[in-house]
This record gives sequence, C-alpha cells and structure tokens, in this order.
Amino acid sequence: RALVGRLVREREDRRILDRIAMVVADHRRLVPAAVDRLRIRRRIGAKPEIIVPVGRRERAAFCVGGLPVLKIGKEAFLYNETLEKVTLPEGLESIESGAFGSCQKLVAVTLPRSLKRMSGCFTICSALEEVYLPDDSQLEVIDGMTFDFCPELWHFDFPATLKVLNGSPFEEAGITTADPSRTQLTEVSGFRKCSKLKSVILPPTLRAIGYL
Repeated sequence: RALVGRLVREREDRRILDRIAMVVADHRRLVPAAVDRLRIRRRIGAKPEIIVPVGRRERAAFCVGGLPVLKIGKEAFLYNETLEKVTLPEGLESIESGAFGSCQKLVAVTLPRSLKRMSGCFTICSALEEVYLPDDSQLEVIDGMTFDFCPELWHFDFPATLKVLNGSPFEEAGITTADPSRTQLTEVSGFRKCSKLKSVILPPTLRAIGYL
C-alpha cells in the first residue's frame, strides 16, 4: 500500500511539472522546461509546495542549458489542483498570463527581487491570501488580470519601482486598502468591483485616473 501511494504521488508530481510547456531564456531563445530541476516538496504533515529551483543550494539564477530562465510561460500551472505555496527564484523577470491561473488551493506566493513584470498570472486563485515581495523589489509592471477574482487577497505591498498598473489587475479582489503612494505611477486603474476596498492612497506622480 505504501509503495502504491508513493507511485501515485510521483505520477502526480510529474503531471504537475509537465504543465510547464516551455520557458523563455536569454536572447529570446525557447528551451524546454527543465522539470527535473523542479520538485513538489512533500513532508509528513506539510502542505504541497513548489520551490524553483530546488536543490542543496539555491542558485543565483535558474538556468536551463546554461541560459538563465527569465520568464514562466503562459498557463504553465493553469488549473493545478494541489499547489498551495509557491516560491520563485532570483533571476526571474516575468510571469506570463495564466501561469498560475485557477490554482484554487494556492494560498501564498513569494516573489523574487528580480521580478519586473506580472501579467494576468494569478487570476481566479480563490484561496490566495498572501503575496510576499522583498523590500528592494524591482517590480515595474502589473497588468492584465493579475489578481482578478482573488477574494481572500486582502493586502498587497506596492513597491516603489512600480511604473505601470493597468488593465484590471485587482478586479473583485479582497483588498481593503491600496497604497501605491511610494510608486512612480502616472496613471492608476484596476480596482473594479473591490467591494471591501476602503481607501486608495495615490502617488504624487499621478497624472490620470483610469477605471477604478
């Protein structure tokens, strides 16, 4: 019985990791995702968690074929049914549309300092509560439907480097206060139908207000 259970878990791990169709590496070269460098960490009593990369030592950048992986591709983990926590590596610069879309059990995400763009990547994550950004985050762009329909996401720290916030990145999110006052935004939009939102603190660089 134990052997059968282990085989089932291993097959499930492989199925999850095979959802990464491809990643975009340096010089816009497309390379296959190195699924052997990813692993669902399972411990007795612990929740499923994916850490990229996984190894004895965390590397400065996640590499495939000697080239740094700069993006997590479109719909890489779309509709994943077991993922609860994600930690992404330094060196990553972009997360594409639907990369973690509709991961209904995803609760927490830790993003790297190097990340510069998020585009529609966590939409319809109904259990998502926490998104961790380092104090020196280099995030510049949040667009598309990044945190749409994330009703449990009550807070987000907008980094000082943020320059673009457009589309509908927080539509129907559970966010209660939005404070992008430290950012470099010249236009703000994206908080439609946030029924719990009580206040938005705008930056002095603001020139236009879009559809909130």
